[in-house]
Amino acid sequence: MSILFTRYGAIAFALALIIYAIIALHTAFLRRKGLYPKRGEVSDEAILELVKRGDRVLAIKAHRELYGTSLREAKEKIEEIAASLKSQDDEKSES
Repeated sequence: MSILFTRYGAIAFALALIIYAIIALHTAFLRRKGLYPKRGEVSDEAILELVKRGDRVLAIKAHRELYGTSLREAKEKIEEIAASLKSQDDEKSES
């Protein structure tokens, strides 16, 4: 029984490493293209720009990188920012 867990544990670990490498490569690609802030240059303005662009997933990632929050906290904050921007746009269109 322990051999079974060891084998599947090794497979799970290998898959986790592969996924981590893919995410790291994707982030590096986005940074080179200027679509994601460079390391250490994440700011509130950069997060706001990502939300305005519609890249909520990247905005959540940037928020977590900047503030060290949990995924849930970052998601809630980005949704709050997006709702605020939407209400501002609605107010401008009514005027």
